[in-house]
Amino acid sequence: MADRRISWVNLGLPEPEPSPEPPLAPPRGGPQRELAFEKPQTGLSLVGCYDPLDGTVLEEGERAVVCLSCNTGYHKTSWDFLAQRNAGACANCRKSSNFTVLRLIAGALPAPAAIDPHGAVVGLAELPTLVGRVVVFEGFVFAHQISARSGTHFIKFHSDPNPFNGFKLVIFEDDAHKWHKRGIDPASYVNQTIQVRGLLKDHPAFGLEILPKSPAQIRILSGSPGP
Repeated sequence: MADRRISWVNLGLPEPEPSPEPPLAPPRGGPQRELAFEKPQTGLSLVGCYDPLDGTVLEEGERAVVCLSCNTGYHKTSWDFLAQRNAGACANCRKSSNFTVLRLIAGALPAPAAIDPHGAVVGLAELPTLVGRVVVFEGFVFAHQISARSGTHFIKFHSDPNPFNGFKLVIFEDDAHKWHKRGIDPASYVNQTIQVRGLLKDHPAFGLEILPKSPAQIRILSGSPGP
């Protein structure tokens, strides 16, 4: 697929925090560590920059989790995802230490350039070289399967009846309510060409996958026939 740029349509912002100071979840299976709650920024501002995981804007007044190794900021919901699904590693520099929480305010210094965070659209052929990075993937959905045991949804870009073969999107049962809340059935992506933004993982048993945490990460392009 030719390298090109897209204009992403945000379908919704992260859900509001249930309490003003919820504890941060430690990485699943990883070491416990403290993340400091600091005073509002007075220097470099992340307001108006993009959360690299879901592509939505960091806003003044929100509590953002910031990687101090590369100055990447995340919504709290994105950090929770990385803590649970990516061993607490930054999706930008891939380091898993030096995080803090900041209440974002407009800083004395200009914000970093708000570069289009969505980047080039990639297809199936490019995926093996992009593991561990946030990508915008475009492809035709051949099938949907749901696990009767776990309630996990598999959005498949191949026709193999084994849901674990080939690249797929995996929507876990504990995230599926976000689709249902917006009246979206994950099965409705079948026979659609879609774009999805997310962290590309290569599971040792299940292969290449993106684990969307919100329907805002998926954009339907068309219902045209597949390849």
